[in-house]
Amino acid sequence: MARRLGTPYPVDCMRSLTRLRSAAASAATLIVLAACGDATELPTTLEPAEMQQDIALTQAAFDSPSTDAVTALGPWMNAALAAAGGAAVSAPVAVIAVDPTAQLIRHRDMLAEMASSETAASIPVTLLGKTFEWDLSIEAYGQTERTGAPANGVRFILYQLNSSLLPAEPLVERGYADIVYSAGTSSREARLSVFTEGAVKVLEYTVTAVDVGDNVIYSLEGFAGTGVNQVTFSLASGYSLSGNTLTITWTTEIASRGLRNTVQLGLGNSSVTFYGVLRRGLRKVEMAGTLSLAGSGTLTVKVGNKTFATITISGEVVTMVNADGQPLTAEEEATLEQILSWFQGAFDVPSILLAPLIWVLDLEPSDI
Repeated sequence: MARRLGTPYPVDCMRSLTRLRSAAASAATLIVLAACGDATELPTTLEPAEMQQDIALTQAAFDSPSTDAVTALGPWMNAALAAAGGAAVSAPVAVIAVDPTAQLIRHRDMLAEMASSETAASIPVTLLGKTFEWDLSIEAYGQTERTGAPANGVRFILYQLNSSLLPAEPLVERGYADIVYSAGTSSREARLSVFTEGAVKVLEYTVTAVDVGDNVIYSLEGFAGTGVNQVTFSLASGYSLSGNTLTITWTTEIASRGLRNTVQLGLGNSSVTFYGVLRRGLRKVEMAGTLSLAGSGTLTVKVGNKTFATITISGEVVTMVNADGQPLTAEEEATLEQILSWFQGAFDVPSILLAPLIWVLDLEPSDI
């Protein structure tokens, strides 16, 4: 079942961690799993209501009909650009999967494509200034004579979605998305901007990719939402072709609340290392651990640098206990599940945000 960007995994999200399967970064390249020491003593209580509100506000910034549409229709936008540019394409495949590791593997493979081939990234001159609309007769985007697209890019009209996450019939417009491409001597860059039907910008991000030898340095920066609780976000990835290694850092921030969430992922041949930290003011909650590819492992939860709980996963059995080995309260357990659900978004965010730009950036020309 597909899910939108910013939508948490179900309550049993911890069981989904047992499905983690991937082969990438070696343990030597994994992220550091401890934050630098804090000069001020931090609160060591969980404060469930406060933590749940922080996550809910961050999710809400990504939740609008226009944002939902672009994250669902991204693969079809990509396929339309490829076809209009002369590439042979098959039916698009949605990139949002239940198993988050499938997304990491896809992300790794796209970076491998960038590192191992010459780039042909661009938007053809013949497409500049063109608008694409959904054609119900073929269930795909097609180029039209509609005006308004940026002169140095393309525009896709966005629509209300049906239960299959395709434009509902009859078509109801929910805004539009503009894509602009540029390239430097050693990098390529694309920007996607999403607007409501009232031309209010609710999502924008820029993707920059740099090839250095057999390494790809990849970054994404942008914002989601409007008003005081607007979220700024960034994604950084590093890939080495020689070692087939990958690291990812996903960060979101609401400046008005002093709220910052960061997730760091390291993928190895035999394990997946995970570290997430949610911080607002002096409040800090961390989750860190290593899981085997067979799905077993332990996550340590710290609140204010003090061990608060341990999550043990063995097959389908998940056990959560506090620092004294006693069961958590129902409220504490629900709060940790919600935080982990948000942290898990780092697994599929790269695929979701890259989906409309794969062909433009020449990330994966052989697998649209």
